[in-house]
Amino acid sequence: MRPEPKVPGPLREANPAAILGAQWVFEPTPRVQLVREGPSLERTILEFEQDKLGDWFARLDCGHIQHVRHEPPFTERAWAATEVSRSESIGRALDCIRCDRRELPGGYRRYKQTPVFTVETVPGALLRAHGTKAGIWGRIVVTAGQLEFVEQGEPSVDEIVRAGERTVTRPGLKHLVRPSPDVEFHVEFLAPAARRTRRDRQLEDHLRGRRAGPPRRHGGRWA
Repeated sequence: MRPEPKVPGPLREANPAAILGAQWVFEPTPRVQLVREGPSLERTILEFEQDKLGDWFARLDCGHIQHVRHEPPFTERAWAATEVSRSESIGRALDCIRCDRRELPGGYRRYKQTPVFTVETVPGALLRAHGTKAGIWGRIVVTAGQLEFVEQGEPSVDEIVRAGERTVTRPGLKHLVRPSPDVEFHVEFLAPAARRTRRDRQLEDHLRGRRAGPPRRHGGRWA
């Protein structure tokens, strides 16, 4: 019998479900992403729409869309076959493979960004288990040093993010970071492109040459 491969101690002992309840001290480890076997991450159906071919798809609360074709014996989705059954399925949980893969939904863009954090300035909330609002994705961008990112869920994640790299946080899942002493990073929040602030629109107008200058801030507001 072939012996089982040995797993480094820090990774073998890592249990995100338990780890997320504590604040860690950074310990450098290889860049490894743990994707544990288990059921797909379930998301809630918000509404149903049709594509150009007339096929129905579900829009999920994570921002992803998923076709819900009822084509027995290949796919059995009688609950999506009629208008009545689709209406009754609003709020139903549906496995989201794209969330499993940590893929950003199409049409999402950055709408807010934090300042650059160091090990001295990183908010304590980021070192403890926390999550983003429903439908909001996060993107952690490391510009110096490195940090460890841990995220609960199915599959769970435990990875090292180094300078010049980035990782994403999935909506509604508890996560935390463990920064190295020399780390510099910021967090971007992403939402559907329709979620634009007044400043976003003004900046876009400026970049397209519709304004004489960039938007300016007056009394706490963008003019």
